[in-house]
Amino acid sequence: MTSEGPLWRNRNYRLLLLGTAVSGLGDQIYAFVLPWLIYTLTGSALAMTGMRTAEFLPNVLLGLVAGVYVDRWDRRRTLMWAGAAQAALLAVMVLLARGHRLPVGDLYVLGFLLSCAGFVGGVGFTSFVPVIVPKSQLAAANAQDSGAQTLVRLAGPAVAGFLVATAGPLSGLGADAASFLAITLIWPSH
Repeated sequence: MTSEGPLWRNRNYRLLLLGTAVSGLGDQIYAFVLPWLIYTLTGSALAMTGMRTAEFLPNVLLGLVAGVYVDRWDRRRTLMWAGAAQAALLAVMVLLARGHRLPVGDLYVLGFLLSCAGFVGGVGFTSFVPVIVPKSQLAAANAQDSGAQTLVRLAGPAVAGFLVATAGPLSGLGADAASFLAITLIWPSH
């Protein structure tokens, strides 16, 4: 726990906020690029339904148990492992797509695993904030995170559109992988 003072002076909180903003931007890019990639691979809008189902399943399957385990695990390591797993899965997605060896079924599996790691990381973030922020500042910290995520949701599609227009859709997946790699390296200590 950090001593009380202005939130902006709390180095661990600043790193956590920066990390979630960077990964949130990567997530927005992924959400923009993925339908484009699936349509390019299949020519079918229906194939996107399968992907969204694969990405939603972790919410159902992990929803009741993830919090119990994340609370028992080292929160920092949980966040780092979740970010590293997401970076690796996205890198695999990019490599397979670049080599033209990315069947939609494989994309569904990779998307499912990516969502599993993201779900665990999200639960880890929620349980990590009270470790690094004094109880009296939790409301302010959560409000700042919510504001940062809103800004990311506004900027994400524009950044994604620029990446796709200038470097192609795989650059968006690569940018998301880089965002998770970056946050894995900067997670605060506790």
